[in-house]
Amino acid sequence: MRPQDHDRPDATVALTAAGVTVLIDAGSGRLPAIVHWGHELPALDAAQAAALVAASVPVIGSNNVELAPRVAVLPEQHTGWSGRPGLRGSFAGRGWSPAFTTRSVSLDGGTVSGHRSSGPGAVEILAVDDTGRLQLRLVLELLACGLFRARASVTNLAAEPYSLDEVVVSFPVPAEAAELLDFAGRHNLERVPQRRPFRTGAEVRENRKGRTG
Repeated sequence: MRPQDHDRPDATVALTAAGVTVLIDAGSGRLPAIVHWGHELPALDAAQAAALVAASVPVIGSNNVELAPRVAVLPEQHTGWSGRPGLRGSFAGRGWSPAFTTRSVSLDGGTVSGHRSSGPGAVEILAVDDTGRLQLRLVLELLACGLFRARASVTNLAAEPYSLDEVVVSFPVPAEAAELLDFAGRHNLERVPQRRPFRTGAEVRENRKGRTG
């Protein structure tokens, strides 16, 4: 089940709140990518949003695929992305690299087509993979306080079972970011802040509860 061109929305959404602007590109039926997430931008029109999207395309260097990989909120392997994929799973070892096409984009429940500028709000993206067996739902939300958050869910539309190993959403990080801040601790000393250098690789925090006897 392959969507036709008229089923592929072409949308950009700019959300602004508490001095923060997030510009989301969901053009040509591709999964959404975050073009800007930072200081508040003046009210963007369609031409300005398109210019920012075009400026975000990286220069193709040596040993790269012909088209520079576009890192979506859920990075896809079929685009040439060689980093951590946003979705890991398979149908008994098959279909482990799905190619999703966005079928609808909405802002606070209203369909978005073209460019939309708004205050705080929630953008919902529904996409289906190239075999019509998986549906992906992404929600990107900017709160009134300026906090930006996301969540993702995958639905198996097929009769055969799908083994889901991991779903990971990805946000862009500016080059000047050099430090990670998170929280650790244990009973009666929870949420202790700790800082560390922001290095290449993965920082994993596990929280497992068990009983000993």
